[in-house]
Amino acid sequence: MSIFEFHYYELDNAIDERIEKSNNIRDEWGTKIFDSEGRLRNSEDFPLEPHTLLGIIQYQQEQITDLEHNFNVAWKDLTHYKDECRGLTASDGVNSNAIEMLLERVKVLEKEVEKL
Repeated sequence: MSIFEFHYYELDNAIDERIEKSNNIRDEWGTKIFDSEGRLRNSEDFPLEPHTLLGIIQYQQEQITDLEHNFNVAWKDLTHYKDECRGLTASDGVNSNAIEMLLERVKVLEKEVEKL
């Protein structure tokens, strides 16, 4: 006969609850860590340790945001250049072959940007 009684089922449940709670970011950090879109706030607003899982996720989100911004800027620039090329005429001092080459290059760039 043992002095201690050990209930494995209760221990397993307690461990499961503790793991689940530790994986819930809101329990540890609260809701201030999230922005209005449900993403982690950027590192300037809410600095996290860079080598932690949350810090890595935050950094990846910042990279995605930067890529989205750069893509949008590139797309606007490309659209602007395309419009400028279409507006060129041979009377602007540019021969028609050069204009066609520019338009073809813009088409190639559009395809490359769309792949992103």
